[in-house]
Amino acid sequence: MRRWSSKLASRALLQSFLRDHADDRLLGPPDALLGEVVTTLDAALAAADAIRAAEPARAALVKAPLSASGRHRVRLLVGEALSPGQRGFLEGALGQAGALWVAPWLPRLRDMGVPFEVLPSGQVREDGPLWMLTDPKGAYLGHVLGPADLGLSAPVRRALHAHGPWLERVRAAVRAAGAALAESGYAGPAGLDVFIYGREEPAQVHLHPLVEVNPRHTMGHVARRLARAVAPGVLAVFAPVRARDAGDLAKWAEALPPPRRGERGLVSGVVRLADPTAARHTLPVLAVGSSIELLRVGALGAALGPLPTPA
Repeated sequence: MRRWSSKLASRALLQSFLRDHADDRLLGPPDALLGEVVTTLDAALAAADAIRAAEPARAALVKAPLSASGRHRVRLLVGEALSPGQRGFLEGALGQAGALWVAPWLPRLRDMGVPFEVLPSGQVREDGPLWMLTDPKGAYLGHVLGPADLGLSAPVRRALHAHGPWLERVRAAVRAAGAALAESGYAGPAGLDVFIYGREEPAQVHLHPLVEVNPRHTMGHVARRLARAVAPGVLAVFAPVRARDAGDLAKWAEALPPPRRGERGLVSGVVRLADPTAARHTLPVLAVGSSIELLRVGALGAALGPLPTPA
């Protein structure tokens, strides 16, 4: 598990996957996806400078090998110098892991997570990607329990399908990740992060098929299980609402409507997934139907954007 918790293991798997799918035009350019692995701070800064010089509108992302949920990384914007805090973090990460991963910060259009399971037989079981909500720095905010491409513009959808079914690329990446986990002796729950990036107008999009592999239960597994309680065709959002966004979590929760169940599952309201009076930093909730609008607080509200109803 420690081996696969390293982002460098995910990078090696990505490199192999891109080599096996070298002719797939939907996948992003290998240089943009793979970036560079460096072993000194000077080399990291040089790589970041090269990225920012090549495309001035693009930031550079410097990741520690052991990181999760958008943390343990530094994003360097164009013209931005390394702060003392960032320098200290990167030096500490180098001292711990001996390497850093530097890559372009790509303009994301949709973050997704695929919860899956590696069976003892080596087979992989998965139910497809889920729309994952993140803040501007990539930190996890929640999941939309609906089609992964829900709400994408028509031009982006057309661009995604221009080179064949895009979901099949995601499934191929899951199979590759599952096979690599099984070969290393791992069996159990795991997750794969992927994202769609590019620009909407004119639509020019790519798929990052393998951001990182997580050898554990993920929030995606929780979201997938919660989705079973929601009525078919009803949109829902699972999110750990943060106190810094909502304020006093207990008072915020008092105003939430109770969940209402129809014949085939939940159709509206908010399920509190923990005791609001004991919550200090986050309160996980499941908001269903029109009640999703009550989650429009802070960064989570911005990440939700306009949510159309599934067809």
